[in-house]
Amino acid sequence: MCFSNKTPAMSSCSVPGCKSRQMKSDGTRLSLHLFPDPAREPERHLRWVRLINSEKVFSKSPVVVFKQLRVCRCHFDAKSFNGSCKKLMNDAIPTLYLPQDSSRFKTKILLYELQIKNLLKQNTIDIQQELPQDITPEVGSQDLHEDSPMGEENFELVEVENSLGGNQEYTIIVKNETQSAKHAIEVEVKPIPKMITSRQILTSQKNFFLKENFKKAEKALNAEMIQKMRIDFFNDPKKQLAQNICNLSDPLDVALADSKTLGKCSLFEDIVDLPSASERSWISTYHKIMSSSFSNHLNIEEFQFSDEYFYYWDRIERSYYFLDKIISMAQKGEELSDRLLTHLLSDPLPQGGNFSLIVNIIEKHGVMPRINFLKSPNVETVNRMNLILKSKLREFAKLVYDDISLQVSEVSVQATMHSQMTEIYNIVGICIGIPPETFQWEYKDEEKRIKSVGSITGHDFYQKYVKNTFNLDDKVCVINDPRSTNQYEKTYTAECLGNIVDGHSVNLINQPIHVLIDLVVKSLKSGEAVWFISEVSKRFSNSCDMKNLEIGNYKLLFDTEVELGLNKADRMTFGDFSTSMAMIITGVSYNSDGTPTKFRVDNDSVNDEKKYLIMSKEWFEEFVIAIVIDKKHLNEDELNILDTEPTSLPAWDPMANFSL
Repeated sequence: MCFSNKTPAMSSCSVPGCKSRQMKSDGTRLSLHLFPDPAREPERHLRWVRLINSEKVFSKSPVVVFKQLRVCRCHFDAKSFNGSCKKLMNDAIPTLYLPQDSSRFKTKILLYELQIKNLLKQNTIDIQQELPQDITPEVGSQDLHEDSPMGEENFELVEVENSLGGNQEYTIIVKNETQSAKHAIEVEVKPIPKMITSRQILTSQKNFFLKENFKKAEKALNAEMIQKMRIDFFNDPKKQLAQNICNLSDPLDVALADSKTLGKCSLFEDIVDLPSASERSWISTYHKIMSSSFSNHLNIEEFQFSDEYFYYWDRIERSYYFLDKIISMAQKGEELSDRLLTHLLSDPLPQGGNFSLIVNIIEKHGVMPRINFLKSPNVETVNRMNLILKSKLREFAKLVYDDISLQVSEVSVQATMHSQMTEIYNIVGICIGIPPETFQWEYKDEEKRIKSVGSITGHDFYQKYVKNTFNLDDKVCVINDPRSTNQYEKTYTAECLGNIVDGHSVNLINQPIHVLIDLVVKSLKSGEAVWFISEVSKRFSNSCDMKNLEIGNYKLLFDTEVELGLNKADRMTFGDFSTSMAMIITGVSYNSDGTPTKFRVDNDSVNDEKKYLIMSKEWFEEFVIAIVIDKKHLNEDELNILDTEPTSLPAWDPMANFSL
């Protein structure tokens, strides 16, 4: 097979739909990278080709692909590059922003593999996968009739012998399980009509499916496999030593790297000071940012907003929101097996929340100084209350469905709902108290004179005294969802992710992770801390106050990588994705050229000497999901994105459900 030695200069990426030909804002181009050499790295070359899944690639030979085609850096995660971020690592694989439909070119993938194997001068090729959808061979030496001894149930695909001449002829060899005989079916691959998409080899009387593995292998975990794993384990002294250590300590502490090698330091710039908080939750963390802005404006010390006031109204409003959704779905005739209904019933009253839920509560009920509502029930009481509320809400959902199935009037349904809410109100009030309708608040001004505000409601207090220093309407949530199904520079909302009927809907701007980093730096430079959501438990050690990808050498401990085997997009897709805590970025550390390298994260749970964590830039890129910043830090194009119609995500989508 002949290949041209001419290598034209290629300035575009081979990934379908990629725009890397365009210049970056600074006039430079994105770096483009060679495919692996098919003669030296055939397996990695094929993996690239399968992932990119481009007709442009399949139309060329492997050698020409290697010589002429390129893939831009946008399709590789940070771990794919060396320290200078210019050269790919030897085992790099493109994983970002790739086509999702992997079935379009299955025949061409098979033929491409045959070209590589022919290039390697292999005469026999073991087939380990189904014949593709769009191949139409002609059966040669033996037809497969209904009465033929070669019935489809009795045969397995053994191998394919090929001769890649001008006619591209193969011989498919199948094995009769009953006679242990081999029969050859000579197949000539014809030009492939685009309209053929079925996974069939057309025969004279029936369809003969060639499956990946015809042999009925034992699927259960059998004693032989278990015994082999046991022997391998106890023959390895290192595993036994690791077992003994892990019986006494947390595996992360065992695998913990030396903090000095991770660049641990306490020198940060653009630091934003925050007041202390009585606890740490998604509510209290955002209250800290609001309290800082409000107290700085009035020049007062030790001020906190009441988390208990917010939590009270969140429990009441979210219960009402749930019942309203149940009534709406029942009136539409949604079945109890409907996925959305099942999702809502699985957790009628989530503990966590997100920025949109904060906006909803404060816009409707306002805020209250903590001194005016100090109820602090113990954790056991709050947990028990939530279990009771969830049980009652499911009970009420059943009653709603019963009423609507009996075709009771709308008035009767609403009366039932109000009766149910009375029970909810009583349970919440008994467990955590009921805030006052109005309050009076006193403070000392800059000249230490006593000032008094009130009597006033929480709503009016926010509108008159807080909103002019911290306006929630000016804030926006920016997310990083790298899945190829969700485009960047688009807005997204979520189905049934709310806490107030007719409240603000979730509105998320999806941006590349480097944009989130730039926005964080802008916010810190302007003196504003940044509220963020992340996969906080990944690669995090509270004992050394660090979030770092190299924090634990799990590879040394377990002989396998942990928590980094999937990139962010794959973690979202395959369920290895969870958020459990909101935190606040309060400072940044730069290298000599002004590039951020570490972030200072507020953390009241550590010792008094240093109430912060150190988060590496690499950890940010891998595990940060969302940030909330002021709109003034967005450029004109980003502001225009806010005016576009958002795409609605289903309630069970990970980005629609990143509650804390």
